[in-house]
Amino acid sequence: MTDIMEYKNQRKDANGSICAVIRIFMPKKETFFEGNVIGDVEYRNGEYWIYLSPGSKFIRIKYEGCDPVLVNFTNYGVKGVNAKTFYDIKIDLSKLVAITPEEAYQKGYKALHEKDYASAIKNLTYSANSGFGNAQYQLGLIYLEGKGIPKDIVLAEKWLELASNNGIIQASNKLGDLYLDGNLKPKDNEHPYSKATRLYYRGAKKGDSYSHFKLGWLCLVFYKNIKNAEDHYEKASLNHDYELMYKIGYTYDGTSASTLNLSEAIKNNIVKKWYERASPGSAAASFKLGEMFYSGREGIPMDKSLAETYLLRSIEKGGKGGVIVGNIYREKKEYEKAFYYYKKEAERGDNSWAMFLTGEWYINGWGTPRNRQEGIRWLKKSASMGRSDALKKLKEMNVAY
Repeated sequence: MTDIMEYKNQRKDANGSICAVIRIFMPKKETFFEGNVIGDVEYRNGEYWIYLSPGSKFIRIKYEGCDPVLVNFTNYGVKGVNAKTFYDIKIDLSKLVAITPEEAYQKGYKALHEKDYASAIKNLTYSANSGFGNAQYQLGLIYLEGKGIPKDIVLAEKWLELASNNGIIQASNKLGDLYLDGNLKPKDNEHPYSKATRLYYRGAKKGDSYSHFKLGWLCLVFYKNIKNAEDHYEKASLNHDYELMYKIGYTYDGTSASTLNLSEAIKNNIVKKWYERASPGSAAASFKLGEMFYSGREGIPMDKSLAETYLLRSIEKGGKGGVIVGNIYREKKEYEKAFYYYKKEAERGDNSWAMFLTGEWYINGWGTPRNRQEGIRWLKKSASMGRSDALKKLKEMNVAY
């Protein structure tokens, strides 16, 4: 310990007391110090200078690539550092517990999920700089999404590319998506879809379902090769990912028959095939099949019994379909069932027509005891979503809205 009074760059804490200076002898590396630190830490001739408020009892050192070290001054016979005093500490680096890139990744990943972004970025950066692919991928997502830091597409691309080159399939897929969506442009003027294709093939070679799905889309829409598209789609479906199979059907459904160079009937049957395969696990696919069979399409005969089956499956899984099922039961004159499904759809909160029907049936007592108050409540809900029929009905009833 030496007196600090002769030192010209004295610092004072918030109470006006002259700080103690802790001098720590260790190589310069990314290091953080925690405690009652006043102002910036300085590095001078092989030592860190840390200014502490008088009375401080410890300092915590976070040295890159190592677990934090707590230096408790009481272990050295100092109950609390004195004002105007230098304290010299030499750190034995051999006693610092180094962490592996994988351990740093695990720490960073945990911190990321706890939304401790500063710790996440610090640990993931250390791990990523050590070549750990999963850390590079997570760091790329952080810069892409701006978690705890401003978004930076350039750094996001850098880390995702490194992760992709390290065999991280998710990174290859994410880069492919970014090129496909126009958020990134190839530096070598290659067509974005060609660049995306090469990236998705990295995952496809390892059997990744999503990679095959995206390659199927590219073959279907960009390369105009339905045979190759179906080949990739079949491989994408091997893991029985029902939502992915629904997306395949939805892709065909949203692409014109002329673009696919198919007749409308053949296209519709391909759509039906994929929705049927997705239906056991996808409410959306079941609903689409219900719609398809209720109205019929070219090459798909109307079948209201099948429509009812698929729509009830959708509803059981929390999906849509109550209005069409209600219509089916109304046609059968099973009015209580019709009302039940109208109301069930209305209670989802996103279908103004179901709300209108529920209100109208309450008011008229169709399939349910007449209840004007409930009817008005549902009509108002429908009107609040811009349903003109509901506004007109309320006006006819002289109900203010």
